[in-house]
Amino acid sequence: MTRSMSFSKCSSNTAKFTQLLCVLFSLLLLAGCSSEQDQWGKLLTEQYRLTAQKVGNLEALLQANRVKNAQLIAFYAKTVEQQQPDKKELTRLLAKDSTTEGPLFGSLHQRLSTAANLVTQAPQQGQAATEALFSELSAISAAADPLNFNMMLSDPLNVLADLSNGALPRVAALSKEASAQINKDTENYAGQQLVGNPQYGQWQTNSSGTSFWAWYGAYRLLGDLFDNRRIGYSDWGRSRGYSYYNDYGRDAYTSPSQSNRQRTVENTARKKFQSTGKTFQSPYAKTRTGPAQAAAVAKSARSSSSFRSSYSSSSSSNSSSRNSSRSSSRSSFSSK
Repeated sequence: MTRSMSFSKCSSNTAKFTQLLCVLFSLLLLAGCSSEQDQWGKLLTEQYRLTAQKVGNLEALLQANRVKNAQLIAFYAKTVEQQQPDKKELTRLLAKDSTTEGPLFGSLHQRLSTAANLVTQAPQQGQAATEALFSELSAISAAADPLNFNMMLSDPLNVLADLSNGALPRVAALSKEASAQINKDTENYAGQQLVGNPQYGQWQTNSSGTSFWAWYGAYRLLGDLFDNRRIGYSDWGRSRGYSYYNDYGRDAYTSPSQSNRQRTVENTARKKFQSTGKTFQSPYAKTRTGPAQAAAVAKSARSSSSFRSSYSSSSSSNSSSRNSSRSSSRSSFSSK
């Protein structure tokens, strides 16, 4: 009997000890998760600080009129307005891109503001949310690189060049004639450089699955220049001309929500083609020929914006890296 009671007491003590170990293990796991979240939070806070600094530096350069293509936009806009007073509203609208009031810089500022609200939330939501925000901050940082932003301004600048009917040369791009011959493009209407750029318009899809380009607000004046011809997504994708945004800048100058909308439009077009037995090719599958330095500038901007933490390891089998169409930055976070 004594032996039985002793055994029962031992079993009870063992059970209590096991429960205690479980509690301690759970606490250790929670402590580990908290530590990991703290690390992710520090990483995002530092990346946000660096990104905000770059956006602030770009803002100062624009305000000081020290971005070359911004200077040219102001000059081109004034020249076209003098030559063609009937285009005053459009030229003054495009001239805003030489300032912090333009849609290109305004989009970066808005994306940075949105990211700021997520810095403390993302680590609590987990690794995937942390990586997504890190990627977005890196993309904004690349977009705020002065050389990269200067190249992005070549798109609205060349719209003004085309509006001048040859009086002003295109900058960092082939001439209309050379582009038509080399890129085999037929989209040479004024404003074609801005089609596909979500800062100026968006693709609207009808009930049949066909998407057409719709300009935002006053940018509809660009459509007036060619009798409001409807620009279809599929035709544009096959015969579009070169633009810095579509060929090199899309990763950096597209927000996550805009990127999702672009994928939706492309997937809809692909399904429609497949349903008719046709082969679909993405509008971005082939890079159009532009200035030789464009790719180098975009690559350099992505490299300079990268930030890797000391506790990150791309070679770890437990690490996870974000790999999507927005490949402007890649980061790895090791689980600990």
